[in-house]
This record gives sequence, structure tokens and C-alpha cells, in this order.
Amino acid sequence: MPTKKKAIIENLTLVFTNYQVDGLVEEFAGINRGMEKTGTFTMDKKKLLQLVGKANSNLADVILKVGLFERYYHSLVSVLHRLSLF
Repeated sequence: MPTKKKAIIENLTLVFTNYQVDGLVEEFAGINRGMEKTGTFTMDKKKLLQLVGKANSNLADVILKVGLFERYYHSLVSVLHRLSLF
């Protein structure tokens, strides 16, 4: 894939992910505001699990897209080589 096209696709993907994350942050903020006011947690368990699942999925997508896992993996392998453990 040409570099320009790939950069545009990556940019659009990050914009979309940012949009999704903004929505999740606002939803969690609303939950927190409600708990501050009432002192109770009233969200349906199924909805909470779906929300947490969405948040985890977005986090995993961001880690993979940004390449954090690869950077961490390469750093870890480098340290293990230096310590002669790998």
C-alpha cells in the first residue's frame, strides 16, 4: 500500500477511535457524577459489562495501532538479552 494512502487510513482510524473513546469517557463520567450525587450505583450489570468490554476493546485497538505492544516487546527482549536470560 502506498505510504500516503496508508497514512490517510491510519489517521482516519485514529480519529474514529478518538471519537469512540470520547464517548466512553463521557459515559463513565456520567456514571461517576451519578454516584457522587446519590452515593449508589444503579447501572444494570449487563450494560456495565458491555461498557467495560467496549472500553477494553478500544484500549487494545489503540495499543495495537500505536504499536505500544511492539515497543514494549522489543525493549523487553533487549533487556533479557543483556541479562543473558533469553
